[in-house]
Amino acid sequence: MQISDEQKKEDIREAQIYLRVIAEQNPAIPIIVPDGIYDKETEEAVKVFQREYGLSPTGKIDAETWNELYRAYLEAAVYFLPLQAVTPLTKNNVPLTEGDAGYLIYILQAMINTVAQFYDNLDSVTINGIYDTETADGVKQIQRIIGKEPTGVVDAPSWNSFALLYNFHAAIDDKDIISSEPQTIPASLAVSNVKSVG
Repeated sequence: MQISDEQKKEDIREAQIYLRVIAEQNPAIPIIVPDGIYDKETEEAVKVFQREYGLSPTGKIDAETWNELYRAYLEAAVYFLPLQAVTPLTKNNVPLTEGDAGYLIYILQAMINTVAQFYDNLDSVTINGIYDTETADGVKQIQRIIGKEPTGVVDAPSWNSFALLYNFHAAIDDKDIISSEPQTIPASLAVSNVKSVG
């Protein structure tokens, strides 16, 4: 399939955005401008990224590099995107537990369903405002995803972690920043010579 110059530029820009966000967490990676041009600065940032993440430092974005870029980008972005879309904490910082009901449970269930679109091992829940067993199971699975003990109890720190994860995925879904199917490298980047995409 023929890839247009505009699509090549967009694919390069996407890779540059990944690198830029990763560089916020890993200062060894040079900060680059996401301009869609595969210049020497971008090639050098790719080489540094590859060295930092245990890949052969070729400066070329093959499928292995693309997948690692995407994984590292998600990991970094979760910590650097600010809490914006969801911020309410539990009333008086009282943890949410199974059996609770109310508007915060509706919000919690909506967060679970948004995040579930991006994880095969997380099921959507019924949005009913009741902290039932189904919701508790979803909470436990998200706690596993974010590296917390799967207690099923949502205290203020857990709520903030959930909100951060939700806001990140909601931004992806809303702005079409990246695909929810990350395993496919754009055809315009699957090349053997970096200079052919620049």
